[in-house]
Amino acid sequence: MYLFLTSSGQDIQGTSVVASLPVLMRQNPAETLRRVLPKVREVLPVAGVEMQLTAAVSLLTILQEESISIHTYSHSFLHIILQNLEHRDAGQRHVILLIS
Repeated sequence: MYLFLTSSGQDIQGTSVVASLPVLMRQNPAETLRRVLPKVREVLPVAGVEMQLTAAVSLLTILQEESISIHTYSHSFLHIILQNLEHRDAGQRHVILLIS
């Protein structure tokens, strides 16, 4: 279901999936990393500010809750954070600063 929502291209649904990442990581981290995260990686670079802000909060929550090891977090999420730092859009750069 979550994979379908992020594939649909609708910001509201995508934002909902991104907001659910901490819960998904607690419930089934392997499946979330395998099935959901690739779609999140795909949509975040072109996502609106609301989804970017939601992603910042979700990624920070996952880190703070330690629902996965630091190594897995770095391997899975650091690329997303660094990739979005490269964007020239000021709104996206501010979102990344929230995570830092």
